[in-house]
Amino acid sequence: MTEKAPAILRGFFIESNLLRASIVRRSSVLVMLCVTLSVVPIFMARFPAAAVASDASSLLSTMSFMVIAGIVSQVALVLFVNALFFCVVHFCVYRLLKKIPARIPVVDTLFVLFAWLWFCAIGLHYFPQSNFSYSVSLLLGPDFGWFFFAGLGLLLCGLVYECAASRSARLAVACLAMAGCIGYVLVTLVPKGELVAEVVRPNVFIIGIDSLSGSAFDQFRNELPAVSSLMEQGASYERAYTVLGRTYPAWVTILTGDYPVANGAFFNLRELSYSSAGPNVLASLKKQGYQTTFALDERRFNNMGETFGFDGVVGPKAGVLDFLAQPIVDTPLSNALLQWGLTARLMPWTKNNVAAHQAYSASGFVEDVLAELDVQRSNFLSVHFETSHFPFKTRHGGASNSAAEGLEARYVNALQVVDGQVGQLVAGLERRGFLQNALVVVLSDHGEALGGIEADISVGGERQKLASYGHGTHLLSDHQSRIVLGVINYENGVVIKPRSSHVERQVSLLDVRELIEGYVATGNAELKPGSECIFVETGLRLPAAENYENLNEAELVKQGAGYYQVSPNGLLSLREERMAELLSSKDIGVRCRDRIVWYSPNKQRYYAYSLTADGKPLAEEEPDTVTIENIKRYRERYNAL
Repeated sequence: MTEKAPAILRGFFIESNLLRASIVRRSSVLVMLCVTLSVVPIFMARFPAAAVASDASSLLSTMSFMVIAGIVSQVALVLFVNALFFCVVHFCVYRLLKKIPARIPVVDTLFVLFAWLWFCAIGLHYFPQSNFSYSVSLLLGPDFGWFFFAGLGLLLCGLVYECAASRSARLAVACLAMAGCIGYVLVTLVPKGELVAEVVRPNVFIIGIDSLSGSAFDQFRNELPAVSSLMEQGASYERAYTVLGRTYPAWVTILTGDYPVANGAFFNLRELSYSSAGPNVLASLKKQGYQTTFALDERRFNNMGETFGFDGVVGPKAGVLDFLAQPIVDTPLSNALLQWGLTARLMPWTKNNVAAHQAYSASGFVEDVLAELDVQRSNFLSVHFETSHFPFKTRHGGASNSAAEGLEARYVNALQVVDGQVGQLVAGLERRGFLQNALVVVLSDHGEALGGIEADISVGGERQKLASYGHGTHLLSDHQSRIVLGVINYENGVVIKPRSSHVERQVSLLDVRELIEGYVATGNAELKPGSECIFVETGLRLPAAENYENLNEAELVKQGAGYYQVSPNGLLSLREERMAELLSSKDIGVRCRDRIVWYSPNKQRYYAYSLTADGKPLAEEEPDTVTIENIKRYRERYNAL
């Protein structure tokens, strides 16, 4: 047996089609053909045409050597993996067919192409939203998947039979196959042992859900059992609002307890140093021994991480390569590899990235989050689920019982995927003992408007329908501004019932920091509003994003490219020289429980509306002078920057 092993290795290299001169030429052509077919999605990935237009030239010109090197590394990785795969397949086919008398050389090529088509069928089945799957869907259909599965099974059986030259070798192959099956069952079906947390101070968990509006939760709560269960166990704040409906400013507001004008997070992707230098809840928690972790499964609009003060970050690597790497690695092999944890180092911009929706693993991200927690320390975890952000694309999800259609149906389906993640996370925390004594805050960063008519209002004496798309663009929209906010308190593994399970007073994301610090200090889990009225403001608004139904990605890139730059470390950020222009275009207002007043620089006037008990606009009013003066002072703070 010891003499046979070297012989087998020599046979592999000597007989391999890579080293046999008679086959090298045909093999090279075949490999190049297959690799070319594998990287078709790089050119079919619907790169916005404006990315190479003159309007985007200033953005592209700022790309550093690090960014270019990252692009090259991802292309090289894809080419290497696919070339290796096809070389191995071609070698196996050669070993299988070499004893066939008078074999036609093209048979080798046909078998390898068959293996390639089989792998495409797998990709089409598991990653149906991949650009690659789209490109081969005309050739392969889901109904033909069984054919390729069965075909390769027969091919592998024949290869095993051919390679096992003796009865003992065949027995060894059978034993290895059986051992592999047993190992697979043990790994996937048998629960693994887990360490249980034992800490003195209670844990704090913030579970963020992107774009979940209070109105959508009211309408579809039966479709979201995990989130609904949490909200029903604790205190649910029915009139909770975001102060700026964008992800990064919302999270900075949560952690600092300050308005954007004070914390520096005026817009998404503003350079981190303007927000990370100020005081936030992380500093006080670290002094008390907490491990702080931030988990986010999409970083395109939020570069927050270790530089903000977190000890650890779970999620894709932030930067412009988040935008550029996805179409490059979108191949069947890459998508399959992304289901394994080791690829986090090979494809850091794609692993655990909702933007790479074709390969994103919803359950895998949650498992990575749970693995980051420290069982020997108190934990502060802020996790944010992004699948529910527009364009609501996901390879997960299934049939829904809701009556939603079109864009709304995609939105609900995405929320259901996130709901499953929330359920998995809470179950994992409970199983590991992290909820023995803990505070859980469930919230959304902003709402989401999908073009539905919210109210029939009067604007300057003319009747208009209040309808909009997105978030952070219209201060009067309840769908955009009202969020979900719930607080659940665990003591000795049991949920402590709050004095009131449905709280009607107005609160906001500004109040979360004080809640956390008060809970850690005294154990009090009651969220108290800092003020009866709050300032609210809009984010960056581009005309191309005004309507989701006919959104043009190329036009969106064209309009927005001039506002951004790429830093030397590859991060995408707003240009500070454009900040004054952007700040002057903000709508800024004051929202109280029964009224809202705001100033529109575009219209050069103030608007005021009374609100119903559930926060919807009731009637147009004259803005009061006190509120006008407050808004002017807030705007002057921006003007002074």
